[in-house]
Amino acid sequence: RYLPALLQAVENQTYSPIEVIVVDNVSDDGTISVAQEWGARVMTNPIPANVNMSRNMGADASGGDYLMFIDSDMVPEHQAIEASVLGLQNGADIVYPNRISTDDHIISIVRVIGGWIDPNTGFTAGGGYIGTRRDVFEAIGGWDETCNPLTGEGGEDGKNFIHRASMIGYQVKIMRNIYVGASDRRRHSEGFHFLEPCKQRAVRNIGRVGQ
Repeated sequence: RYLPALLQAVENQTYSPIEVIVVDNVSDDGTISVAQEWGARVMTNPIPANVNMSRNMGADASGGDYLMFIDSDMVPEHQAIEASVLGLQNGADIVYPNRISTDDHIISIVRVIGGWIDPNTGFTAGGGYIGTRRDVFEAIGGWDETCNPLTGEGGEDGKNFIHRASMIGYQVKIMRNIYVGASDRRRHSEGFHFLEPCKQRAVRNIGRVGQ
């Protein structure tokens, strides 16, 4: 039910052309038909996989120089991808937003205010919306498929993009001019305890690189 809003947002982006690849993880909820209706190229995992495996599959199938990994329940504003690419063309190797809201208004206020007060809070340092260049992706070996973000083991970025990229000198930039909406469904089903370990790892890792 979230995917149409994302695909509509991608279609409305100011940047073009955009190659849209939807990776389906053995779903039974109509994801494939929805993606096909919007003209997206659909890749299907042959067996149930974690999200990092799906991200790598999508990246390997793509042909662009810039890679944007966007979760199905995210809704980037119209200029988000254009701003991300500009950031990647002007000194950044990885970009992600610090302006994010969710369908939980209280949490949205906390995230937005926290991001403006201290962009290193790590509120949005997850994989829900993160961009990089293909050469960076290949240099760090893509997403770490041994991590399983659904269980909180290893997190999404603490042991993946931000940490490993910063360890070999790549620069991460928090994009203040990117706004992304997101569903807060994970917090409702799993609680705050899930977010905290990943947030702490993101804070430590982002401190290693420049703004």
